[in-house]
Amino acid sequence: FFYTGEQFFAMKLKTLILSLLLGLTHAATCPYSHTTVTRGGSTAKSATEESGDDANIVAELFKKALQIKTGNVYAVPSRMPSRRQIAFQRLQIYMLQHPDRFVTKRLAPVLAQLLAAAAGAKTFEYGLPGLRAAFGQNFCTSSAVVLSEWDQLVKDLTSPQARTFRLGTGILSAKKLPGMVHGGRNTFLLALSQNGAGGDGMHEAASMAFMQFTVAKSGSRQQDPVAKALIAQLAEDYKTKPKRFFTNNRECGLYPFMIRYLHYCLFGINPLDKEKFDTLYDFFYANAADSASAYYIAGVGTAVNVVEKGKFHTLLPKVVKIYEESPHFAAMPESFSSKKLSKFEVAHLCMPIMSIAATVGPKHLLNFSMGHQKFTNFLKGNTLKEVNVLKIWDQIDLDDRAEVERYLYECGRISMPVGHSHRVATEEFTVKMLGRNRTFPAGTPIVIPMYLAMFDENIWGKSTYEFDHNRDNLVKNHMMFQSVGNKHAGRMCPGKFFAMNMCSEIITECGKVRREMAKAL
Repeated sequence: FFYTGEQFFAMKLKTLILSLLLGLTHAATCPYSHTTVTRGGSTAKSATEESGDDANIVAELFKKALQIKTGNVYAVPSRMPSRRQIAFQRLQIYMLQHPDRFVTKRLAPVLAQLLAAAAGAKTFEYGLPGLRAAFGQNFCTSSAVVLSEWDQLVKDLTSPQARTFRLGTGILSAKKLPGMVHGGRNTFLLALSQNGAGGDGMHEAASMAFMQFTVAKSGSRQQDPVAKALIAQLAEDYKTKPKRFFTNNRECGLYPFMIRYLHYCLFGINPLDKEKFDTLYDFFYANAADSASAYYIAGVGTAVNVVEKGKFHTLLPKVVKIYEESPHFAAMPESFSSKKLSKFEVAHLCMPIMSIAATVGPKHLLNFSMGHQKFTNFLKGNTLKEVNVLKIWDQIDLDDRAEVERYLYECGRISMPVGHSHRVATEEFTVKMLGRNRTFPAGTPIVIPMYLAMFDENIWGKSTYEFDHNRDNLVKNHMMFQSVGNKHAGRMCPGKFFAMNMCSEIITECGKVRREMAKAL
């Protein structure tokens, strides 16, 4: 227990005291123990083993008592971490407390990417739920501090944030971000600090430009005959080409739909323009990573670009030009806002948004809500993988938009398209970690683990690891769009309502096709 810090030792000490009071450790304190052999020849438990079992029972009772007293399910860790895990925690704490040390500068970025991959894979040992089970609500991963207590997350998502070149737990390649690829200024929304958190107003200007020249017109586009025809064609593909519907191909199904629908609604680009479609498809989906988002990850992006023989470097300026010349950009002045953003800069800042969010997030949500992928059992013992999403989809009222959206939100709660974000500490702070108060300097990266909040038993109760799209406060407390419901401080996904409307229509129309096909059997 010493390996896990004072928190585990204190729990064991209190357990021992309770055991002594209950008279459960009398045999364990003897200088010897004995084994009794029964007449049948089987070996009974020794006194030491029996007292150990009793001590474990008392430990569990103490744990539950502490949870009830504090009102916090995670007041006491629920599993013993390995020595390797503890070593990783201590190493990361040291590096984060001493960011200027030689070992930190050399080792922290490598460790960050390795642990980010493990966290992204949601492995039991190094995934965030497993780390919370072992170390409580405050711990380290990917060379960053994780603060997962609910109230802290609400505060983080509803306050201005300082940012650096990170994507959740992973590190971004700064040189590939908008503007900086040409040696210019950073215009990437996810790596810009806000006013009130050290920002210079660029985040607000870039966000306003994206909203005004893409999102603002998307709502009306979604209601016009062209967008409706694209949805209808997708439903037809679902009916007639089910085996290819979710596969990466440019002829039918979800992948080509995403390119055509997103670029028509957000930019006004003609979905029948084959030359532009091919360029867009080749950049966003036709690559070894199945997504252009990998291009922006430090190390990974370079490797993927090499595998693709420089495809990203070749296609990126072509896509920027398509955006710059799109109908929605026609009304944009040559210099926008007090930051004097050019059309080129705004077109370029759209690239990672489309790569990391627009072409990935909704597709992820649809893959799970349409039953193509199964949920993951994040912790040993839960049965989320056994949830039959198709059966639930077949039972919801498809004409009730509110229920359809709740169904999508519950699918998103269990498998979030974007599971965690980040911020940078603007001042020194102290938190309890490994049983002690640990102080970290300003500039420390802090992970905002939204998907841990979506599995917070303090909030969702006993049904946390069950599917229930009618659970209380599901929409109000949801963090899928980097907000708490609709509460935010300027960081909520700008395409939230657009994405939910698109996904709701797809679930409705394809759901009706499913029911028609079932009747025909």
